[in-house]
Amino acid sequence: MLKFKIGDTVKITSGKDRGREGKIEKIEHLIEALTAQELAEFRRWYREFDAEAWDRQIQDDIQANKLDVVAEEAIKEYHAGKSRESC
Repeated sequence: MLKFKIGDTVKITSGKDRGREGKIEKIEHLIEALTAQELAEFRRWYREFDAEAWDRQIQDDIQANKLDVVAEEAIKEYHAGKSRESC
């Protein structure tokens, strides 16, 4: 049985990946090497990048009618008096 403690880092790789650093690990190492100012700039950039990706995903889901079921359920609950006003 393997035993781990809080803070341990575990890397699981497939046979073909052994000995090679993956993209995520490379990015992690690069981020760890950033100065405080570079890290602040990266965070700002990533927040914008992530927000844009989220917006694209929502728009794609709307175009694919993936949110119709959720919207219909919300409208039914509203008409049934099961909704409440938000803050």
